[in-house]
Formats: sequence, structure tokens, C-alpha cells
Amino acid sequence: MKQIFRKLNLAALVIVGVMAVGCTGALEEIIPNTPEETTPGISEETQQQPENGTVTLTTTISIGNSAETKALSVAGVKTFAAGDQIAVIYKDTYGYTQKAVSAALTAENIREEGKKADVTVALTDPAQNGALRYIYPAAMALETIATDATIDDAGTIDFTRLDAQDGTLATLASSYDLAVYDGNLTGEAALPASVTLTNQLAIGEFTIKDKDESSTDITSEITQLTVSDGTNTYTVNRAAAAGPIYVAMKPVTSDKTITLTAVSSAHHYLKAVTGKALAANKMYPISVDMPEDMLYEPLTIVASNNWPFIYVHNEARTSENYEGEIKYTINDGEVQTIDFHYNPDYIYDIAVTSGDIVRFYGDNAKYAGSYIVVGADSYIYGNVMSLISSTEFATATTLTADQAFQGLFHLPFPNSIGLDNNYLKNHPSKALLLPATTLTANCYAEMFSGCGELTTAPALPATTLATLCYYEMFSGCVGLTTAPALPATTLTESCYYNMFRSCTSLATAPALPATTLADHCYMYMFENCRSLTSAPTLPAETMKTGCYYQMFNYCTQLTTAPALPATTLAYECYSGMFADCTGLTTAPALPATALAERCYNYMFHKCTSLTTAPDLPATTLAPYCYMQMFELCTSVTTAPVLSAPTLAARCYYKMFRGCTKLSSVTCLATSVSAERCTENWLENAGTDPSVTSRQFYTPLSTGWESDSVSGIPEGWTRINTEP
Repeated sequence: MKQIFRKLNLAALVIVGVMAVGCTGALEEIIPNTPEETTPGISEETQQQPENGTVTLTTTISIGNSAETKALSVAGVKTFAAGDQIAVIYKDTYGYTQKAVSAALTAENIREEGKKADVTVALTDPAQNGALRYIYPAAMALETIATDATIDDAGTIDFTRLDAQDGTLATLASSYDLAVYDGNLTGEAALPASVTLTNQLAIGEFTIKDKDESSTDITSEITQLTVSDGTNTYTVNRAAAAGPIYVAMKPVTSDKTITLTAVSSAHHYLKAVTGKALAANKMYPISVDMPEDMLYEPLTIVASNNWPFIYVHNEARTSENYEGEIKYTINDGEVQTIDFHYNPDYIYDIAVTSGDIVRFYGDNAKYAGSYIVVGADSYIYGNVMSLISSTEFATATTLTADQAFQGLFHLPFPNSIGLDNNYLKNHPSKALLLPATTLTANCYAEMFSGCGELTTAPALPATTLATLCYYEMFSGCVGLTTAPALPATTLTESCYYNMFRSCTSLATAPALPATTLADHCYMYMFENCRSLTSAPTLPAETMKTGCYYQMFNYCTQLTTAPALPATTLAYECYSGMFADCTGLTTAPALPATALAERCYNYMFHKCTSLTTAPDLPATTLAPYCYMQMFELCTSVTTAPVLSAPTLAARCYYKMFRGCTKLSSVTCLATSVSAERCTENWLENAGTDPSVTSRQFYTPLSTGWESDSVSGIPEGWTRINTEP
């Protein structure tokens, strides 16, 4: 029988600088010139077609002379080694997908200093022109290939092998560094004359440094490294060892975030990198400074002055919510215990000097009624869940008790020890974490209230909230400049009530993505945030009782209100929403046609920069619906058309009181007999000396009181109009 010799050509992997771009060159093809040329150790008979349909083929694989090739050494040199195998995936004459694995290479099969090897593989009934794939190393092929599998990545390659690696170059080169060729068998059902394998993976050569220790190389201390691109995760487990950690990965596009986690015997590290692409067929030496992962750091306070901490326990704590002990260490020394069961004064002092590091632990479900207070400038960081579980806090995300951390860093004022928490500060490089995603009622209520030195709030990852969970959480944090993201889409009653009230340095509000609201959910949320210049988008179309009640009251730098698309209103839903926003120049459209009691009550009170009132298309009113809506809006010149034919009790009560530049009002009501419906509605309206003409449009020939602030004021010209 005619002998068949074929060669598989490997693509080059060029060692380049960090994130550099390399190139791959085609390698010299070596094809036997005569049928008589045979491969050492393979007889002519073994290459013949036997009766059972199996043909044994020999193919020559050449690495070429560049010495910069697919599998790796530190110098970028790949040579074949005894034991290497290749998987051949092909279609047989019945249309089935089959897998064959070559014989393991021996020293006799490897030539030219390891740059060439002769591979033997047996195929059963290969189909003429049938689909063909080579997978090298063979270990990266799926162990079992379905007979109906498509010859593609999903049907042939076992990428799950990359999930767990050992970080060594030798194992990566022999077991993971994937190269593939896709083509077809020849018309004679033989292997093609020559092919080029294409590298499928990127190789990371990681050196890990400790960001908190002046970039000290800690690679030799790392026993686990995990690399994730959000879709794929690769974990290296190894004994601590010197030198880089090698990881084989699928290519990563620059729009992905690469998250690195590293573990040593004593520390956990975490870093996220964005905007970096890792291409196939390249090795990337990557040196990364990694900060410690704060999930594994217990709640920690660092003293920066010689002053005692005071852990306050007030008389509200009872045995019903106090089941365990609070423990702490100073500078990682002896564990000490705070046990208030035997402390009649409910106060425990922790004496520290400047630079001392105090870490807190506990095993209580809740700390409501207890306070951690510092007497001088101190930094806070770490995972607050260490107070819930002293041993499992790094993975704890569930709160179980109501009021779990209520008031934890908020000392009520006045207090018997004469302290507040204005000294508590963010650590310059380490974050405070509140990782719970399952919340309880009042769990973070008043937690940092009055902590005036905090500038950055901890992240709040929960997407489902609980009643009053963030109540007054940062109220009075006058130094807070950055609010946390608030991703919650499931709200509950009063969940954000007073959350940032009087945070006078807060300039930007976080996004509020919820489309379904709850009673009083945003009540007073940003009240008195006098530096707030922009409001978040408010997409909800159905209101709940008091949902936006005084939400932006006294936000004096707010110039533009967010869109308010709701057409279904509720009791007091917009009441006082923008009251005293003296910088507001533009009001939102108010499309609702059927109103609810007090829905717009006090909404734009004292918005002295507002020059144009929004249209009010509602034809069905409710008691107090427009009460004091534009009171003291001294720059509004024209009132919106009031088209409702039937009024409700006190619906226009003090509506335009004090609008001194108002010059025109149109009221199309056919009756003004509802209880006190227009009481004081135009009191002191249009009295500014610059207003020389005042018109009042009405279809009513009778019913209006003359010379009255509850009717048509003196000096206004009454003009008949159609209802």
C-alpha cells in the first residue's frame, strides 16, 4: 500500500512585553519527496488499510527554526517532549463525528532538537473530504465526542480543564496551551498535505505585588490565584513557590473587567482591571499591585491620636438581642472580650495610642442600641459583618435580625460622655464594607448619622430592600461628597427615608432605577442637600403614598427637576418635593389628569427662580391637591390654565399666595362652591410694582368674590371666557 506522510505546522507564540502585540509566522513545511521515505519505527504494513476500515497514518509535525512557538519555556522555546499526543476529530463515511488520539511520542519520534516529531494516528472509515480538526495537546479535547457533534469549539474542546490549573509553565505547555487546525480530509480520505495550527489562548505570566507594602513582590507567598473576565474563571492552586504564576486563558476583549483574587497563608488580595485586551497566541508578563481584599478584613479602626476609643452600651440592650460577646484585638495581639452583662455602667474603654489598630469581632445577630465611638481622629475600614460572625464574616451576606446595625456609629446627642462621632474618617486606601444583600427592617438605620468627617459612603449592593433599612443612615454627614450606588429595584416602605438628609457637601445623587415604588420610599431622602446640582432619573409611572414627599426640599443648588412621567398619583406623592429649591428654574411636566389628595401640596413652595409653572391638565381634582403648590414663587408671571370644571375642598388653597409677579390666571371652573376651594389662593399675588396689568379669565359671571384674596383680587381685570 502507498505510505501517507503528512505534517502539522504549529503557529508561533511570541514572548512580548506586558500587553504588547506580537506576530505569528508560518513555519517551513516539510513534506516527504518519495513514497519510500518512512518514519522510524513505523513499518509499511502498519500504514495499510485493513479489513475493519481502520487506516494508520503517519504525519510529520514541525516546529520550525524560529524557536518562538506555541508551547512555552521561560525563553519562549517550544520543543516536543516524549509523551505528547494530538487529538484528531473527523467525519467518517457514515457522517458520524469520531475522535482519535495519536500514539504518545517517544524519543525516537522526535527529531531536529525537538523541533520536529513524527506522529502516528489511526482513523476508522475516514470520509472523503470530510471535516477535520486537530487539537493539541490531546488533553484539551473532550473525553467523549458525540457522534452527531459539530466539529467546533463547543463540540470538541474541553475548556473546563482551564478552570483549575497549577500555575507551572511545564503543565501549561503540556496540558493546556491549546492550538487547533480546522480543515478537511482529502478526496482520498487522507490527512491534508500540510496544515498550520492556530493558537487559541492567551498566556498570563503573573507577578503579584502587595500594594499596601510598597509593591513588595509576594508571588512566592501566593497559594491561590483566580482570574475572571466575568464569563470565564480560572483558578490556580499551588504550593507557595518562587517565580511567576502562569495561567492559560481564553482571549479577553477590552470591554471586559478582569478580576484578580490572590490568597496567601495570611492574606487575601483583590483587584479589578478594565480596558485591557488579551489576545490569543500571545504571552503577557503581567505585574500587578494588589490591595488586600477588605471582605477578609474585620471591622477595623486605626487611631491617629492618643485617645481612648469608647465602646458605648446603652441601657436599651437586653438579653433578648444580646446573646454573644464582642471581642477585639489591638495590633493583632491577644483577643479581648467586651461583655456588658457584668458592666453596670454600660461603657467600655479601649485605651489606644496613635497608630494602634483595633479589630472588632462578634457573634451577635444585632447591635441595636450599642455604639462604637472614637474620641479623636480615627480611620475606619474592613467588613462590618465581622460583628455578626467572627469566623465566617468574609462570606456572610445575610442579616437576620431587625435593627442589626442601627445606630452603630451614631451616638445620640446630647449624651452623658460628651462625645460625638465627628472624628471617624474614611481610611485613605482601605474601604469600609457593608456586603449584606439580604437586609432586615432598620438594619442600617442611623448607622453613620452625624459622622461629619466621612467623605465616602460604603457600597450598598442589596437589590431588595427592607422597611426603613436605610433610615437616616447618613443623615447629617456634612462631609460626605460621594454617595454609594443604589441598585435596588425592589423597594419597601420608607426604605430611603431621610437617608442623606443634610448631607450638605453631596453634589451628585445616585441613580434610582426602581420603577415600582413603596409608601414613603424616598421621603426626605435628599432634604437640605444644599450642594446637590442634579437629581436622579425617576422612571416610576405609578405613585405610592408620600413616595417623593419633600425628597429635594431645600436643595438650593438644584436647577432642573427630573422628569415625572407618572399618570397615576397617590396621597401626598409629590408633596413638598421641590419646596425651597430656590435655584430651580425648570419644572417637570405633570401629565396626570386625575389627582389624589394633597398630591401636589407644597410642591414648588418658595422656588423663587421658577419663572414658568408647568401645565396642569387635570380635570378631576381631590381635596388639597394643589394646596400651596406655587406659594412664594416670586418669579412666576403666568399661572397654568386651571381647566377642571369641578373643584374639591381646599384644592387651590394658597396656591399662588405670594406670587408677586403673577399677571395672568385662567380658571375654567363652572362652580367655586367646594369647601374653601380658593381660600387665600391669590393673596399678595401680582403686587410687584413691575406688574402693570393683571388679567383673570373665567367663564363664571357670578360666584367670585370681589376685592378678596379668595376670589378675584382688587386691581385684576375680569375677562369672560368659555369653560
